[in-house]
Amino acid sequence: MELKTPTPKRKGSHIKKSAPLPVLSDGGSFFDEYSSYGTFTGYFNGNSVIVDHPDEIKALYKMGYFGKASLSKGFPNFGKQKINELNVLNETQWQRRKEWSDKLQKLIENLEVNKAKGECNNSTNDEAKGSTSNTTNSPMDIDNDTVHCNEGSSVSNLKESRIELGSDQELLTKEINLSISKAHSLSESANVEDVLVVDDCKDADNLLKLNPHIEVEPLKTVMEVLYLSLEESFFLSFALGCLQVMDLTGKPLSLLQLWRVFNYSQSDFIENYVAYHYFRAKGWVVKSGLKFGGNFILYKDGPPFYHASCIVLIENIIPKDAEHVNNEEGHLTWDKMNTLNRMAETCNKEIIVCKIQWPQMTKTDKEHPLILKKFKVKELLLRRW
Repeated sequence: MELKTPTPKRKGSHIKKSAPLPVLSDGGSFFDEYSSYGTFTGYFNGNSVIVDHPDEIKALYKMGYFGKASLSKGFPNFGKQKINELNVLNETQWQRRKEWSDKLQKLIENLEVNKAKGECNNSTNDEAKGSTSNTTNSPMDIDNDTVHCNEGSSVSNLKESRIELGSDQELLTKEINLSISKAHSLSESANVEDVLVVDDCKDADNLLKLNPHIEVEPLKTVMEVLYLSLEESFFLSFALGCLQVMDLTGKPLSLLQLWRVFNYSQSDFIENYVAYHYFRAKGWVVKSGLKFGGNFILYKDGPPFYHASCIVLIENIIPKDAEHVNNEEGHLTWDKMNTLNRMAETCNKEIIVCKIQWPQMTKTDKEHPLILKKFKVKELLLRRW
């Protein structure tokens, strides 16, 4: 039994078809534009993986349509100014952006000052060590209370000031390390942006008395990011090897750590990833099927070109004596299948039941991704007539 022909989108998409996966090729022409991005970087926040670099967002979305943009419905193009058009903001939004810009600027200045102070302290320490090493030590009477140096500053005060400076510097670097790096990159790439500010319509009298004016945004404060699901992130890291996932402190996570953390964060991660990997390997673009009551939905070529063709339902086939396997949802019921069939017919989609057969395994086997090669997948096309 074959699937129906997918329905193309009526409106022509401005996005051209690109490579199906974000991997590099030596002689292929698809990857010339993104040849410098062999490995992408994402940050795990507990629920998803965030990619914040604009070029990496564009590459991941165009080559395989991975992830969901945080501020755009489809292609991540929030904040991109059209030709001969200005971005329109109301007065409240503009004032809020100015506050964010001022805060970011202060953080950048504080970080630069602290770095300069740290470099000065390191240089003075090196000079002091060099001078003490060159001079010979001779016994002399020293006051136990204070030792005066550097124009009357005491050693005790100097130590206290160094301790305070060190603690403040560590605190600042821990809290704003990622935000400052993002701010620097944004300030280098797009420092100035013209926006059209329109007065708020708080009162009825102001509805006909608008006072628009043009302002220049010195620092871009609203930045769009790309959210990758756990299945997409592990597929890019494990199957393709093109994504390096880090925690919020900037520490890279290994594949084994990713497997354990994702499995702990999402109880049905294993069966979802098995199904995701299976359909991705067959050439489908896999997206979340929550809107249609399923686990996934399948696109041909990508969402900009065709409507979703299939709704995927995952059913676990678990051995009777299996341990440490989550099966909270259980098997599909007739009521659920009948409901999904009616909805699928309404939106012109097929239903595929993806039966995942679990292997015999122990708790130790479940904690390693190599257990994936022991899973078996079967497809069942479900039709009412």
